[in-house]
Amino acid sequence: MNNQIYQTTDTPEVAYLVSCGFSYREMYLSDEEKVTFVFDANEELFKETRKFKSGKALVEPTKFLYNYRKLISEIRSLKSKNKFQKFKTYRHYNLKL
Repeated sequence: MNNQIYQTTDTPEVAYLVSCGFSYREMYLSDEEKVTFVFDANEELFKETRKFKSGKALVEPTKFLYNYRKLISEIRSLKSKNKFQKFKTYRHYNLKL
């Protein structure tokens, strides 16, 4: 089993990789502003990341845009949940019946 991972905070790169058929296995807040995406690493993934970083990546534009927008939505949701968890308070009322 391959235990190597590839991590990136570059959302356009993630949208490209998703558009190429890769799935990230996890996303998490690495700090208040950045979200890190974790992929299972393999040679094909590294080949596509090299294409992306060199500016030679090609993908269907509408598929890329769809995936990019979906990722932005997921990132906003994750950040919102994190903020909610930080400020969430529980109040216990002693109700007398």
